[in-house]
Amino acid sequence: MNKIAELRFLPRHTWPVIDHKILTAEDFYIPMCQDPRDPTGKRQIPLQVRGCRRCIACFPPADIGYFDGLLYARGKTVSEPQAIARVERGKWIADCPFGCGQAQVVSEADHFFLCNSCINEQVGGAIIPCYWPLDEIKSLIEEALLVRPDFSSRNWHVPESVKNLRDENYMYLGVK
Repeated sequence: MNKIAELRFLPRHTWPVIDHKILTAEDFYIPMCQDPRDPTGKRQIPLQVRGCRRCIACFPPADIGYFDGLLYARGKTVSEPQAIARVERGKWIADCPFGCGQAQVVSEADHFFLCNSCINEQVGGAIIPCYWPLDEIKSLIEEALLVRPDFSSRNWHVPESVKNLRDENYMYLGVK
């Protein structure tokens, strides 16, 4: 079996890790019809191999209106509560503020949050804001985390400081 055909049988979370950046939703939810090992994004997995049924390229989330019978309120936003972006295992995620216990990889592009589990049901399916660190701080956080060779140690949460991340890198890795 060739390497591309093997991808069909792998769960998405076991696909290759991108070592040179902290992942956002744009990176994590790559189309299943795109070969994840190709950084240019141009090489496609052959249709007969990929088994594409509902990948994000073929079925964008905006086209999916029902989740477990709840029609989410497309375009409706509310200001409260807010989700807060953090880094866990090399991915920008946010915990659901509605107490369902779920978290999801969040988008750097839109800064909004819609829980994949409870579908923000407490606010009628409306989209809520997701707060990120300022771009300068975000870059420093990512820079400090990318020094760590093991992606499972690439974690950051509010209110942890960049100085603390750098101190941990020096303590455990000897890197300033």
